[in-house]
Order: sequence, then C-alpha cells, then structure tokens
Amino acid sequence: MKVTSYREPKSSFLSMEKDLAIIIDKILANTRLKKLLHYESRDALTKPPLNEDQSLDLIGKKIKIIPKLTVDKEAVTYLVISFDNFIPNNTNPEFRDCKIIFNILCHPDHWNMGNFALRPYKIAGEIDGMLAD
Repeated sequence: MKVTSYREPKSSFLSMEKDLAIIIDKILANTRLKKLLHYESRDALTKPPLNEDQSLDLIGKKIKIIPKLTVDKEAVTYLVISFDNFIPNNTNPEFRDCKIIFNILCHPDHWNMGNFALRPYKIAGEIDGMLAD
C-alpha cells in the first residue's frame, strides 16, 4: 500500500506571503518613506537615514501586516497593509485578482509638515511612486 504524501493546495491565497515580502522589501528600500514613518517631527525628511536595526524595527510596530493597533503612549504613524476584494482572474484561473489596501493612520498633530505638505499624503505619494509600475 502506498501512502500519498501531502501536497499543498492550489490556492492564490498562498502567494500572499510572497506579495507581502515584495511590498515590505520595496518599503524598506525607500529612505524617504522610512523617515516619514519613523520620525514624527515636521523636519522628518531632513533627519538622518535609518540604520538597519531601525528599519527592521518598523515592521510590526509602524508597518503592520496584521490589522491590529495597540494604544501607544506616543502619537505614532502607522502603515497597515491588507488585501481585499479577491475575484477570479479571467485569463489565469490559477490566480485571483485583489486590491492591495494601504491604510495610513497619522495623529493629527503630525499631519502638518510645513509648506502645505501633509504627512499622510507624502506617505501615499511615496507608496504610489514605488508600486505604480
């Protein structure tokens, strides 16, 4: 008698971890975006670049892939990444199309960065520029 070994199911949901890894890699390669998330001051973009430990510390604290926020003593900026609206792909039935959602949560005291620059829109612009193509 032959025992059939376990095979992973064919599901496009299983590729989400790869997609999240690609998105996180792009975020961690963007110096301006990391500064906007790490530094809460108006002059965040003029601050020194984050070192590797500071960059990795963003994951799970300010860059969230699990939509759970904790109440922090400090007013911090969060970037929550999620997927929604999964629909079958008409040209490739092995995959599903979905929306990638970026929720930018920023304390009102940290929105204004001077000269009409608003932190959430700066963050959105960085993300849009990174993932547009």
